[in-house]
Amino acid sequence: MDVVRSAWPPCDAVDNTYDGVWADPSRRSVRGRQRSGATYEPSLSSIPSAPVVGIKVGPGDDVDTTGYVSEFVGFGKECRSEYCGVHHISVDTVTLVDRQSSWQANTDLDPFVVPTAEYLIEPHNAIIASGRVGAFFAEIGAAVFDPHIAYGAMNVEPPPSPWYERYRVLKIDQGVSVRRIQESIRELGWGSTTIFKKRGWENDPEDLRRALSFASGGPPGVVIVMRVGSGHQTVYATSVASL
Repeated sequence: MDVVRSAWPPCDAVDNTYDGVWADPSRRSVRGRQRSGATYEPSLSSIPSAPVVGIKVGPGDDVDTTGYVSEFVGFGKECRSEYCGVHHISVDTVTLVDRQSSWQANTDLDPFVVPTAEYLIEPHNAIIASGRVGAFFAEIGAAVFDPHIAYGAMNVEPPPSPWYERYRVLKIDQGVSVRRIQESIRELGWGSTTIFKKRGWENDPEDLRRALSFASGGPPGVVIVMRVGSGHQTVYATSVASL
């Protein structure tokens, strides 16, 4: 086997000189982090075809993956990398390397929408990055509060899994009101280690935290603000132990 390590040479994208190609283009320039594959250096269009191709791209970047399959790699709670290529997998895959576990979407079904639930599921960031959150929820039997927001909803306690975090819902308020949130935190006796989360809400949860007071030494709760349709709702929950 001959391995060539060098800066990418100018070449035709249909050049079949190589049996395999691995590309790790620069995603930074003098202007900072580049979020489009068109501005990677060298450009993705310069990569020649080969029987096996692997390209490291930024998860969430705007990359044309036509003709490729993708693997989204998670470690801990984060999605660390996305790899596009022509190789042994035939469908997009999500892999948690520290858990030695992989998932592939096996359905094109969409989850149904519900107004409330007993439990809330927050999928792993690698699932979210893959763009297949709906398929993931449909496969595990979870509904959603809004089809565009990555929180799942269930009325039975979901089993522990490395693929999501679990929360037991205590109550749901429509809208976002600092006064009502303060009243609820006081009623629940939650302390200053309470966690604030958001999806589809333009404000900073830490600004909300600074506007509130907490019970001294009280247990932590979870306050989740999410967009639902054209409005928002506030969910009060407690964490369920995860794997």
